[in-house]
Amino acid sequence: MKLAIMQPTFLPWPAYFGLIDYVDEFIFLDNVQFDKRSWQQRNYIISNDKKNLLTVPVLTKNKLNQSINEVRIDKSSKYINKHLTSIKMSYSKTDFYKKNIDEFSDIYNKNYNLLIDLNYNLIQFFLKKMNIKTKLLYASDLNINEKKESLINTICMNRKCSEYISPEGSKVYLNKLGKDKMNYQTKFYNFEYSNYTQKSIKFIKGASIVDVFFNLGDESYPYVAKNFIVKT
Repeated sequence: MKLAIMQPTFLPWPAYFGLIDYVDEFIFLDNVQFDKRSWQQRNYIISNDKKNLLTVPVLTKNKLNQSINEVRIDKSSKYINKHLTSIKMSYSKTDFYKKNIDEFSDIYNKNYNLLIDLNYNLIQFFLKKMNIKTKLLYASDLNINEKKESLINTICMNRKCSEYISPEGSKVYLNKLGKDKMNYQTKFYNFEYSNYTQKSIKFIKGASIVDVFFNLGDESYPYVAKNFIVKT
């Protein structure tokens, strides 16, 4: 069984969906400490020939050690209208905007209290559109209380995976475990980011799945699958 474990990201980049598609089970690492400088609350769209950062405002005052699944959205900022306006300005002339924007906007307009609920439902939207049906779990439901690299290892052991698929940046902490502590194989992936049709003058890589989806529509899944590469 192939397994991947990642934090629930806001409007993830395409590789995130390639990873979910590649594995048999995908676990949202929701019970680790929230980092407001990370992709848990922000990501890029492309507008006016450059990357534009969308950020979900969250409540962090006196909440230094809160877990990802505890983070509350700061709804006083009216971020919903700001985000949807930015997305409209960026993608209203793309081929797949009109067909999908109402359903996409409905997710935002549910006006969530918790960041993880917004992130999860946006992820589910794109998984549905790409017909990716991988089993999804929350780490918090596994009742495992380890820390850092030990947490990942214990989850892998708990789920009895044969392969753990991870970004290359995770090599450092996985190496700390030592092969003798793992009864599964670790593999690492990268994402090629081949050019696709954008409204920009020149191709800009590094944006979220939003850019791929509104530009490619039904071809989003073939693009993601083609560019997701696992190193053996």
